[in-house]
Amino acid sequence: MLSHNVAHGRSLTDSDNSAKQVLSRWRDAGIPYCTLRASIEGEAQGGDLDLLVEESSVDKCRKLLEQDGFVAAPGRSPFKMVVLRYRHGQLLCFDIHWKAVQYGIVYMDAGRMLARRIETDGVFHLSAEDELIHLVVHNFLRKGPLRPASLGRIKRLLKAPLDRTYLNEHLDSFGLRPAFETAVRWVERDDAGSAADVRKQVFRAALRARAGNVVRHLKLRCHVRAFARRRGGLVALVGPDGSGKSTVIRTLVERARAIPNLKIATTYLGPWGQLQLPLVRTLRRAGVTPTVRPIGPHLATQPRRARSWIGSLVKGHLFYAAIYIELVYRYVTSVFFRVRKGQWVVADRYITDLRYLYKERPIGNYAAIRRLLPMLFPKPDLLIVLDNRPDVIVSRKTGLAAGQIEVLRQFNLKAAQSYRFEVVTTDRAPEEIADHILNRMLSLRAFK
Repeated sequence: MLSHNVAHGRSLTDSDNSAKQVLSRWRDAGIPYCTLRASIEGEAQGGDLDLLVEESSVDKCRKLLEQDGFVAAPGRSPFKMVVLRYRHGQLLCFDIHWKAVQYGIVYMDAGRMLARRIETDGVFHLSAEDELIHLVVHNFLRKGPLRPASLGRIKRLLKAPLDRTYLNEHLDSFGLRPAFETAVRWVERDDAGSAADVRKQVFRAALRARAGNVVRHLKLRCHVRAFARRRGGLVALVGPDGSGKSTVIRTLVERARAIPNLKIATTYLGPWGQLQLPLVRTLRRAGVTPTVRPIGPHLATQPRRARSWIGSLVKGHLFYAAIYIELVYRYVTSVFFRVRKGQWVVADRYITDLRYLYKERPIGNYAAIRRLLPMLFPKPDLLIVLDNRPDVIVSRKTGLAAGQIEVLRQFNLKAAQSYRFEVVTTDRAPEEIADHILNRMLSLRAFK
């Protein structure tokens, strides 16, 4: 069995106290679990924790996590769930497995692993034998370079007292012993050569380990290639001046620095201002702008008025089309490519203003094109309507009266109905609002 010193090498660090609290509640609730990878020395965990849970306890586990403020994130594997919690500037991420599986390939008996788990410092870990099998097979199956910290851990486990009878029995039940021994020899001799041949042997043996491994592996590969979601996304913040957009965006960027692998950029996607193309300015200089006066077919009863009506109609549509081109250009250059690279973009304002408002004034003309263009524009992953009482907003920005602010609030709420949106009241500290929005972002994408 595992020696005391080796066991303590795998205990959660002091920085994982919040994880310990969650796992303590699992223990009190009778949920069998053990860590699969926790605080391997020399490897930064970044708030991530891989856990094995008894399959019959998954629903119970999910409910407890929801009570603790965790949100589910999309996952590619049907054999695990990813949950995240961002609180007080720190991210905690659990990868919860109910099978020992990699890329759809089952390579160990989860029931055996849980039955032989070992408790250290109030947290359950794998036994030395199961941890050794898991680290060897998992590392040689996964893509990318072999992890030096994991290889060092394997070497230390090989020097510890092991139950060789159990080790061989578990390996033999999956037909993995020859491949496992080849991989161990490669690790022990510090082979500087390629591990490609060893990986091929482990992969082929693991595919044969259980009926259905080949089908599950191919099915998962097809699913990932066809439906893999990008890691980045777009969050748009809307609301009248004084609702707190600039403060929340600035705080979001600051708070996001604490989250590993999360990069946030900011942009402006409102239709009125910060133009980057010359098209709208050129039209304005040429007098091609929307008319302020009401227009309609009734003006076409006389030829002169008909020409005036048609001219104003063309000018208005050309102007709004130019605004749309400007916004598409900004979206492509400041959002699209960043999102495809895995970044998140937070937008100050959005094309929704085009639907009802010119700056802070309601507009009613050219309703058809102003309704159509937002429908054709890419939707954000989440639209946040920052809201507060009109008197509070007026106290921050004195340009408008409370009645005008109320009209703007209603327009923003009406425009948001076409999107996945959430109303966030800015009656809390900016840090709390930023943390809430970050949690919502994490629930849409997994940053792993």
